[in-house]
Amino acid sequence: TALVDGPHHPSFWRAWARAALAAGTTLRPEATTAVVQRAERLRVTTGEQSNTSVILPAPSGADDAAGAEDAATEGLIIKLFRVLAPGRNPDVEVSVALARDGWDRVPAPVAWSTVQLPGTLEPGGAASEAADGAVASVLVDQATDGFNLFCSLAGSDDGPGSPVRERAVALARDLGATTAQMHAHLASALGTYEPVSPRALEAELRRRARWALAEVPSLGAEVPGLQAAVDALYARLGSLDHLPASTRVHGDDHLGQVLYCEPQGRWYVLDFEGEPLRPLAQRREPDQPLRDVAGMLRSFDYAAAVGKAPDPTWLPAVRAAFLAGYRSSSEGPGGEEGETVLAALELDKALYEAVYEARNRPDWSAIPRRGLKALTGAGLRG
Repeated sequence: TALVDGPHHPSFWRAWARAALAAGTTLRPEATTAVVQRAERLRVTTGEQSNTSVILPAPSGADDAAGAEDAATEGLIIKLFRVLAPGRNPDVEVSVALARDGWDRVPAPVAWSTVQLPGTLEPGGAASEAADGAVASVLVDQATDGFNLFCSLAGSDDGPGSPVRERAVALARDLGATTAQMHAHLASALGTYEPVSPRALEAELRRRARWALAEVPSLGAEVPGLQAAVDALYARLGSLDHLPASTRVHGDDHLGQVLYCEPQGRWYVLDFEGEPLRPLAQRREPDQPLRDVAGMLRSFDYAAAVGKAPDPTWLPAVRAAFLAGYRSSSEGPGGEEGETVLAALELDKALYEAVYEARNRPDWSAIPRRGLKALTGAGLRG
């Protein structure tokens, strides 16, 4: 007797697609039908831990010659969630909401499924809690991972005004505009919310800073003036009259969560799950959109370091271009208020990175340390 993990077997996905059609959890019935038709050609990807992804390639000439019928023309990818928690998974909820709102920079969701969780039965026997189990989306072909792309551009940079630098700057500016569009559609599709008070956000960030400095005590010596700079910036944040409106956000926005499709000349945003180690309920809470901006800015620091940018002007150039693209397409806060909120959130992100790298990738610890020195020495760069 052989045991086969369900996502590796065509019958699993045929049954899954038919169940989604029967439940009506589909935006593209013809593409959901295509899952049934292509199941024999599935390919399970490697490298994921908390999810399993399966690719169903688009029909090829050989398929047509064999007389295979297919209800859709695009390649498809299905993500099966291995860790389930009660409630909507943001990767399904948010991507479906963005697609319904007309945003075409998220891979178009095709179908999704929900499962009743064991142990959540009400007295009458009805299941009281459900979770999203899987989601199928259109596969973005001929696309490059954003982190790999910017690492390559950083490493091959040949200075200001050169073709490679201009390409990096243009891509960063377009990514900033794409991020602003994402926030506008998140607000339109899922609403805006009253933010916490500036004092409440200040208190949260101070608590997180104390945690980071306790976890990595050497930061105080490695980043001169860190504690004083943290105190001054967070005090400035707390003194604001109010914060911008909160919305649903990406929650884990960085260059590894975006794809650039060269033939289309556009960015796509992926993986709206948020930080996977946080409880699902927290990942669904509204937050400051500038938290996503801060995460992307920190990601450019990583691309410069990992790509070994030979020119020190590369990083400030792409950061400035990203911010210019974001601000040109965003109705969010500008001026001193916006800079203060963004600087505080980027500092918070860099402190978190310092802990993460110390625990998991000590060889990369210099990256957040350099970011902390820049942030605390000169405020908001760019």
